[in-house]
Amino acid sequence: MEKTKVYTLLYTENSDDRCGSEVEVFTDEQAARAEMQRQYAQMLNNLRHELDDGDDAPSLEDRYARISTDNCFNHYSWEITVHEIEVPQLRVKTPLGTLVAADTQNPDYPGIYVDLECDYGGEKAERVGIANVEYGESLRGRREICIATYEDMETDDCTRYLRVDSHGKIKIEK
Repeated sequence: MEKTKVYTLLYTENSDDRCGSEVEVFTDEQAARAEMQRQYAQMLNNLRHELDDGDDAPSLEDRYARISTDNCFNHYSWEITVHEIEVPQLRVKTPLGTLVAADTQNPDYPGIYVDLECDYGGEKAERVGIANVEYGESLRGRREICIATYEDMETDDCTRYLRVDSHGKIKIEK
């Protein structure tokens, strides 16, 4: 199985309003940091209590942030942790190589990617992307099932872009 990194953002609140926590999972560290920074700034903006000398100074670092007010009676914290997880794969051998299908591991664009793993006489196998099928934004700006095919193995740009309409019909976009 192939392994991939995921980044979890843990938000913990212990305040007059709420005591609890929330977890969000990201496949991109920058996206996790951006969300932590957004939530931190929003919380600072929404505080009903002006920060004073009795409060700890708010702290925002790469993977950790906290705000404590009223001598720590209201405490808000964020932490990003990194986890390596195994991505289940479907592998099918063909005369031209092994087709490998796996989950995209992207909660914003759930779907499946398909690669072709070519073995050139015992050398390390080369994997090339041939298609992605995902629920994402089509070229029309709608959230739909989209199919991107890659016919030029030398570039990451998709060659053909298809979408599946609400009746299950495949329409060519590009």
